[in-house]
Amino acid sequence: ELESARVKLAAELLEHDKVAHELSVLQLKEEFDLLTLHTARLSGPVDPESVGEVRTHLYALSATYPDAELTLDINSPGGSVTDGMELYGIVRELSKAGHHMVTRISGIAASMGGVLAQAGDTRQIREGSYLHLHEASWGSIGKAHEMKEAAERVEKISRDISKIYARRSKMKADDIYERFHRREWYLDAEEALKVGFVDEIV
Repeated sequence: ELESARVKLAAELLEHDKVAHELSVLQLKEEFDLLTLHTARLSGPVDPESVGEVRTHLYALSATYPDAELTLDINSPGGSVTDGMELYGIVRELSKAGHHMVTRISGIAASMGGVLAQAGDTRQIREGSYLHLHEASWGSIGKAHEMKEAAERVEKISRDISKIYARRSKMKADDIYERFHRREWYLDAEEALKVGFVDEIV
C-alpha cells in the first residue's frame, strides 16, 4: 500500500509539473503576443514606401486597440528627412490621441532613424544597439546662389534636428549641433542613456 501511494504521489507530482510547465508556456506566449501585437516595425531605409507601411500599421493598431500602448520598433540606417518627419508627426499625433507611444532602437537608429526614436513618450534602446547622429545632406545642382540656398536649407534642417534631440536631453541644441556638425557621432546604449537621448535600456 505504501509503494502504491508513492507511485500515485509521483504520478500526481509529474502531472502537476506538466500543468505548471504548460501554464508557464502560455503565460510567456501571452506576454510575447502583447509585445508584438501592439508593435509596428521600421526595418530598413526611411522612404515613402517604408513610412507608408508603418503609417498604415500604426493607424490600424490605433483603431483596433484604442488607448493601448503602441510601440515603433526601429532598425534603420536613416533616409529621407521629409518622409521621416511625416512619421515623427504621426507618432506624436497618436500620443495626443491617447496612446502611450514607445520608440525602441533595435540594432541601429541612424540619421533620420535616430530622430524618429525621439518621437516616443518612452524612448528605449536594446542592449548592444546604437544611435547615430550626423548633419543632414541634400543633393543640389545649379547656379551659385541656388547651391548657397541649398546649403543654408541643409544647415537649418540640421539645427532643427539638434533641437529635437535637445528637448529631452541633457545637452543644449547648439552643443548637439556642434558635436555632429561635419562629424559622425555614434553612441552605444549606455552613452545614449547618459546624455538623455533615450529613457531606458531594455
